Amino acid sequence: MASGNYKKQTWDEWYGCAKAYYEEKGNLLVPGRYKTMDGYSLGRWIERQRARYNGLHDNMIHTDEVIALEKIGMVWKLENRLSWEQWIYMAENYYLQYGNLEVHTAFTVDGYRLGYWVREQRKKRKAGKLTKKQVQDLEHCGMVWSCYKRNDWFYWYTLAAEYYRVHGSLLVPLKYTTENGDKLGKWISVQRERRAGVKGRKYLDIGQIQALDRISMVWRL
Repeated sequence: MASGNYKKQTWDEWYGCAKAYYEEKGNLLVPGRYKTMDGYSLGRWIERQRARYNGLHDNMIHTDEVIALEKIGMVWKLENRLSWEQWIYMAENYYLQYGNLEVHTAFTVDGYRLGYWVREQRKKRKAGKLTKKQVQDLEHCGMVWSCYKRNDWFYWYTLAAEYYRVHGSLLVPLKYTTENGDKLGKWISVQRERRAGVKGRKYLDIGQIQALDRISMVWRL
């Protein structure tokens, strides 16, 4: 959930913070956890504007807001920061290291969200938006187009990572379900029980714990 400061500023005031960041850094690639010196969560606000632009938020962004943000270097889709060849290079390196391209959505390389990018390529292929060469490039470095099964831990982890990306935390309400009816809130609760060694629960392995830590898992409420 947003912090108290998040709601106290108008859009124009947030824009002023974004403009100041742009003037200092030369770009608007604000880290998600970045806060201004006054404690305002500018990174979260920028992510929210991207969500509005990309249709991932109920409150759609206005044309004048789009124009204003683009004047100070807004990047609406983070994958556009790199060329196709650069993304493929990272994907190939991942494949060489891990033997697959089943990349966790939250996985990053030098700040670039490779896991998110790989997921987006699956969506694009399903929608017929990848060229034949792009499909071949991805398959050459081990792409599996349907790697997440509904009963697979990593399927649920992907849902958790997406929740974190949108909401900025992993404080998922117990009764929360996704649009597809997946009981993500219950799953998160079970992971806490597994980490705590609750009787009858299979203990999480170190890889699973580290993966959840990367998306700011709160183990104790």
